[in-house]
Amino acid sequence: MNSLKNLVPQNLKKHAKNLKKTFKYGKLFQKVMDSKDVKILKVLQANARMSVSQIAKKTLIPITTVHNRIKKFDREGWVKAYKTVLDPKAFDKDLFAFILVSTTYNFKGKKLSQESFCRRMSSFQFVQGVHVISGEWDVMLKLKVGGMEELNDFITKDLRPMQEVVHTRSIFVMDSFKETTDLL
Repeated sequence: MNSLKNLVPQNLKKHAKNLKKTFKYGKLFQKVMDSKDVKILKVLQANARMSVSQIAKKTLIPITTVHNRIKKFDREGWVKAYKTVLDPKAFDKDLFAFILVSTTYNFKGKKLSQESFCRRMSSFQFVQGVHVISGEWDVMLKLKVGGMEELNDFITKDLRPMQEVVHTRSIFVMDSFKETTDLL
């Protein structure tokens, strides 16, 4: 037993605070994130259009380090995308709603797939989120559409006729105080 004790680094507790355990594709892997990573990622979340030199100035981290860290974030899959956030009102998409969907996956003896249903929902441009949820409802859809007529057409012509759909409940967003994808 004493020989095993010598194999464990003595400073493991010191580094444990930087260790984050995450499940990815069913396998446990570890991400080590230090304070420089956090600073750079926070800046990128706020404005992904900033140049490496601007990020370096803002974070007081050398340009080469910032460049290498951003390459690491991309390589490791920490950053999923660099996107522009559009104003829905500028595109006449000012009706924001959630739709709760109760589903069945056995229709007239035919097995139906929850994954297939969710993928079909994801194919609609105005559907911004498709989430499998727990509780009384099975799936929650997040939509931004041009108005009540567009939403009604989607529900009555596309959603409800699907074999998996048992019933739906629409929730309309009256006002939003926070909507973000920021993690840090």
